Amino acid sequence: MPRATTFVVEPQTMFVPLLEQVLTAAKLRVVDVSAALDIDRAVAIAPDVLFIDPDFDPADTLEAVRQARSALPHARICLFTSRHRPAYSDACLGAGADCVISKAATEPQVRRALSRALRGVAYADPRVDAA
Repeated sequence: MPRATTFVVEPQTMFVPLLEQVLTAAKLRVVDVSAALDIDRAVAIAPDVLFIDPDFDPADTLEAVRQARSALPHARICLFTSRHRPAYSDACLGAGADCVISKAATEPQVRRALSRALRGVAYADPRVDAA
């Protein structure tokens, strides 16, 4: 079975090698990395997974997820965030994300969350909704 292609949006470039390692362990193949979400670039790549760190992007996360979902209806959209506030996961899932993972997650937890998302099962890390 071929590895799912992944477009990573990570503004902190020093973390990219670690994310690539974690995503590879999750049986994903990173095909591109960008510091900001570029919908046109994502459409051109047509990844199976759009893995986004929204924490350092000034754009509205929910609007960005809506735009990504509209442009990439087949892709699994996964957010990797340190934003922990009540109902945030539900808002992200409602906007079109498939997976919301806390940056407090361990590597095995990230792999399990991504595996669920790839199977079409939504995942919301309960730590994200903790106040």
